[in-house]
This record gives sequence, structure tokens and C-alpha cells, in this order.
Amino acid sequence: MPEKLMSLKETAEYLGVSPNSVRNYIAKQGLKYQRVGPKLIKFRKSDLDKFIDR
Repeated sequence: MPEKLMSLKETAEYLGVSPNSVRNYIAKQGLKYQRVGPKLIKFRKSDLDKFIDR
């Protein structure tokens, strides 16, 4: 079964930060994401857990 993708808001809540902080993590720290539309991005929980653990 494929892993559920999380929205920007869900990701921010999971990480305990603001959506702008998540955007900064993408731009400056290489947080992985999946583009699912021209303006829509989603995140895998496994990628978030790896990001936290590093």
C-alpha cells in the first residue's frame, strides 16, 4: 500500500513549526517533497522522519 502524502499544513503540524518554516526547510535544508500539481506539494512521513533524525 502506498504511503499517505501529507499536506504543507499537516507537515508543519507534524514538525511543530509554521508552514513558512517548512518552506525554508525545503529551500535551505533540502527537505524532500513530491510535486502533485503546478502549485501543490506533498510530503512523505518517512522523508519527514529522516529529516528529523539527521
